[in-house]
Formats: sequence, structure tokens, C-alpha cells
Amino acid sequence: MNNAKHTVMTNIRVAREKLRLTQQEVADRVVERAGVPMTNQQISQYELGIISPPLDKLGALAMAVCIDG
Repeated sequence: MNNAKHTVMTNIRVAREKLRLTQQEVADRVVERAGVPMTNQQISQYELGIISPPLDKLGALAMAVCIDG
């Protein structure tokens, strides 16, 4: 994962942890607020840098943890 993607996903993880949300709760928020399908397993893989989220999912993740772009 390149530095920019790593930084973005680190910021999303930190925001999730500050809100005391589980990965499942964030996935549920993404589905409810953005209508974008997502699972807690995907969030785990994104946070670990195993895969990178597509832009639509990245934006939905940021909205779910209230990060302004």
C-alpha cells in the first residue's frame, strides 16, 4: 500500500476507534448512510492494507466515521 492510501486508512481506523465503533458498526453505517455494500471483513482488509477500497467505498467509509475531505 502506498503512503497516501496507508495514511487515509490509518485515519479512518483512528476515527473509528475514537468513536468506539467496531468494524461491523462502521460497515452497517456505510450501508445505511451511503447505500454502499460493505462488510466488516472488507474494513479489516482495508485497515490492514491487504486490499485498497475503491473510491466510492472510501468516500462512504469517510462519511461513516465523519471525516471531511
